[in-house]
Amino acid sequence: MEDSIIEFSKKFDKFPTDTQCPICGRKYKFHISYVQVPCDKCGTTYRTDFNLDIYSKKAKQIMQKFAWNDKVTFKADESYEAELLQVKRHYEMHGCYEVSDITKTIEQQRRCKRCGICQECFTCSKCGKTFKKDRNKRKQTCPHCKSNDYVHSYFKEVLEFEDNKNIKLCPHCKSPNIVMTQSKLSTKCHLCGSKSLAEPIIKTVFWLTVERKQPYKRERLGYED
Repeated sequence: MEDSIIEFSKKFDKFPTDTQCPICGRKYKFHISYVQVPCDKCGTTYRTDFNLDIYSKKAKQIMQKFAWNDKVTFKADESYEAELLQVKRHYEMHGCYEVSDITKTIEQQRRCKRCGICQECFTCSKCGKTFKKDRNKRKQTCPHCKSNDYVHSYFKEVLEFEDNKNIKLCPHCKSPNIVMTQSKLSTKCHLCGSKSLAEPIIKTVFWLTVERKQPYKRERLGYED
């Protein structure tokens, strides 16, 4: 089910393209946020925001999903309801898809105030030691055992200042670039068991299911002599 879900949200509202650094030659994918546009009247070239609706950005991914699945589910945040309605109308016009009604659900999320992961340091899966990210290297290597098998560092107790509780740091590298655990339970954290959770974040989610119609089977007629 998870493999056939297309999400319309701010997190996935990106249009990655193949890019190559002219200095070091590194090839990678990067989200296009600005474009250089020439004026057709005076010829002036200027930079502007790259505006493209998320349905157009996801067109290639949607085609790939339907290539391997007969049924695809669309999940959209409240701000993308109009784009989801556009998807519904598009596949209804085809006539060869079963398109469901758009349904609405309410999701509640709560984050733990105690544990989380750090975005600036890693923990080696081989020796268990932590090390900081080297921004000059694309592929990281553990400086202790030279292993390239690692994960983002997890901490059970966030570092807080006594005079300012709003400043939270990673206990390993003292970086503020951390992400607190999103608890799967409503009363306590499912990882560290702490009951100290942030206020719930309630959001509205819209769902749409598009399923390819199966071909009709013609029954074989039998004749008696």
